[in-house]
Amino acid sequence: MPSAADMDRYTQKAEQMAQQQMVLQDAQLARGEISQEMHAANIESIKAGIPRKAAELAWAKHELSESQKRALGIPTGDMAQQVDVPRSGGQNSFYRPFGQSQSHNTSPSSQ
Repeated sequence: MPSAADMDRYTQKAEQMAQQQMVLQDAQLARGEISQEMHAANIESIKAGIPRKAAELAWAKHELSESQKRALGIPTGDMAQQVDVPRSGGQNSFYRPFGQSQSHNTSPSSQ
């Protein structure tokens, strides 16, 4: 998960990307391609999308890191390590499941 410092970096990156989009909007306004109202609405939309874009950048980085770990066989939160759990009563085991008889004959006739 990204730290607060990471999120600050992602927010700055998202703001830089938004600034580029706002420059394009300013150029369209200057050329008369969009109205002042459309320009204001687009700028407001771009500014409102900065936190969402920062979160998208953070999750993309996180997913990239997780996929690299999975590719190397390193356990991750969504790909747990397979653990072989020992079973009682297995071959050569001292312990037997409840109700299972022992394999050797303990009847009095065999003594």
